[in-house]
Amino acid sequence: MLIVEHQPIFAESLAQVLAQKGISALGAAANGSNGIAHSGRLRPKVVLVTSVMPDTDGLVVNAPSKRLDPAIMVVMLTDSTADQVLRAAIDAGCSGFLTNELDQ
Repeated sequence: MLIVEHQPIFAESLAQVLAQKGISALGAAANGSNGIAHSGRLRPKVVLVTSVMPDTDGLVVNAPSKRLDPAIMVVMLTDSTADQVLRAAIDAGCSGFLTNELDQ
């Protein structure tokens, strides 16, 4: 799995939680451009990408990753449950999405 997240503490915490479940992160990228580059180099089966980053939104990572490997699953991590945000992720070809709402 590749984690594309601009907040290093969150990315590290996420990797630790996944490791406890037996899922290893191949790497992490702090922005969309690096996420695309890492997808090409690491060839992960899953890319977990945050929806909003300083340089781009997470949807930008989806198409280049899918071109590298159509079987790759891109999962959007978002703090929004707005229908248009979730629909945009699915329309962009994301395999799914996870919300990281803190109030639940």
